[in-house]
Amino acid sequence: MDSFTKWLADLLKQPEVQVERFLRDKDALHFLIAWSIFESKCFTGFLRATDLYNFSKRISDEGFEHETISSAANHFHQRYQDSERLRNLLHDKTPQKVTERFKQVLSKNISDITPSESIYLVSVVVYRFRNNIFHGRKKVDSWLRYGEQIRICTESMQHFIRHAESRTVTMEADAA
Repeated sequence: MDSFTKWLADLLKQPEVQVERFLRDKDALHFLIAWSIFESKCFTGFLRATDLYNFSKRISDEGFEHETISSAANHFHQRYQDSERLRNLLHDKTPQKVTERFKQVLSKNISDITPSESIYLVSVVVYRFRNNIFHGRKKVDSWLRYGEQIRICTESMQHFIRHAESRTVTMEADAA
C-alpha cells in the first residue's frame, strides 16, 4: 500500500509535495478535525449546503450565543462585499437558494443582521471552505493561502460544536 501522503495526493489529484505541506499545516489539520466533529455533531454525520438555513434557525432558537461568532460574521460580511471573492466562494455548483440567501444577508448592513442570519453567513463560509479543499477549483497549495479564513472557520465550528454538545452530551469517553 502507498504511503498515506501518496494515497491522498492521488485521490485529490494533487502533487504529493503539496499534500505533504497540507498535512504539516496545523491550521488545515485543525480545520479538518473540527469539520469532522461539526458535521457529525451538528448534522448527524452528513451536511448539505441546503441544510445550513435550518441549522441557523434551529440553533438561534435554541439560544446559541451568536456573539461568539460576531467577529467571524463581521469579517466574512466585509470580505464578501468584494464581488470577485464572492464569486470564488459561491460558484456555479452552489445551490441557487443558498446563493440567494447568502447574498440577501450580505446586502444588509452588518448591524441589521439577525442572529440567525449571522449564523447562516458564517456556516455557509465554513461549508464552502470545506468543499474547496476536496471538491473546489482550488488546489491544496492555494487553499492554504487562506490561513486567516481557515482559522476563523475553525474557531466558528468550535462554537457551534460547543453549543451542540451543551444541548446533547455525546463526547464523553465510552466505557471500554
